[in-house]
Amino acid sequence: MAKITLGVTGSIAVTKIAHLIKCLQDLNHEIYVIMTKNAMVFDENAAIATLVGSDHFYTYEITMEKNAVITHIALAQEVDLLAIIPATYNSINKFALGIADDLLGSVFAAADVPILIAPAMNTHMYNKPIVRLHLAQLRSAGVHIIEPEYGLLACGVTGIGRLANNDVLIQKILELLPTKKQLLGKKVVISAGPTRVYIDPIRYITNTSTGKMGIALAEAALSAGADVCLVLGPTTQTVSSKIRVIAVETPEQMATALFNEYIACDYLFMAAAVSDYRPLHFSPTKIKKQADIFDLKLTASQDILLELGKRKKGQCLVGFAAEDSDHLKNATRKLISKNLDFILINDLENFKKDTNTLTLLDVNGNSQEFPQLQKMLVAPLILNHIIKKRVGK
Repeated sequence: MAKITLGVTGSIAVTKIAHLIKCLQDLNHEIYVIMTKNAMVFDENAAIATLVGSDHFYTYEITMEKNAVITHIALAQEVDLLAIIPATYNSINKFALGIADDLLGSVFAAADVPILIAPAMNTHMYNKPIVRLHLAQLRSAGVHIIEPEYGLLACGVTGIGRLANNDVLIQKILELLPTKKQLLGKKVVISAGPTRVYIDPIRYITNTSTGKMGIALAEAALSAGADVCLVLGPTTQTVSSKIRVIAVETPEQMATALFNEYIACDYLFMAAAVSDYRPLHFSPTKIKKQADIFDLKLTASQDILLELGKRKKGQCLVGFAAEDSDHLKNATRKLISKNLDFILINDLENFKKDTNTLTLLDVNGNSQEFPQLQKMLVAPLILNHIIKKRVGK
């Protein structure tokens, strides 16, 4: 997808960089690494070089060019992002002062792409007026800064200075990368969140879906240029103001909204956890407590996805299978019986989590496993894979 030059400076947080690189590679990004002289003290060189490959691994030295490619220019201008993680007290001050006495400094000076810096250092170093001044100067020059976290540092001090969490780093990197408008001119409809079926005016049956996966897919589709409609059940999650949201509560409301939006859409993702059953009889008044045992008869709700499959006229229809056993068998049966193009297998353990481990099946029997990632990070991978498969039909 994108090319990233990753500058690594001499902080103990160097030990976290291999994991960051692996996550970015799982997202199909190409990583070039520049290690400063002090970064190489931490013996992570071999592991990092193995991950990116010797032709993508550079040390601090500025060497005589052996071909027409000028290394520091290529690493500064023929990529999509320069990220310096971790950035030390020394490196931040040098960047601000324009000192370019090694390869990373020269790349920083020559960069004409977005630059991201993630500081990591001792609390007292981070709070020094000179580093705060230089960080402010870098910000004013257009450099993006990810603030370090508060916590227990390697030196034993508790305070600000710890490298930001890996998910925070990845989210900011993704925000700064250019996005391909693969869905420009396309309409994408996504359902998300739970539904409620009422027993009486104040009591209802629901489930623990948060809507995070569906919202993440909506955000990814928006970034890809789509006209996005999100049919959203009750949730506390926030949604971009650029996404058209239809708020619903009951399965009937969700069905009505989806059937209306489905007519003119290109892709529909059924990520909502719709109630499979509803009370056979709704009490218009509050049910009084009478006996120790209360029998509640349920009847099946309308199968919205099944109906969408029957109405399909060229749309790409994607379902979800939330399973706790026989995942592949149950998902395959659902894929076929509901006339879906794809189905995503999701273990019930992921329901309340921010992360997801998913497997995508298509009607031709192909499967694609996605690594365990934050839902906002795995959503673009899912979308890209489905678009490629769909376009290749």
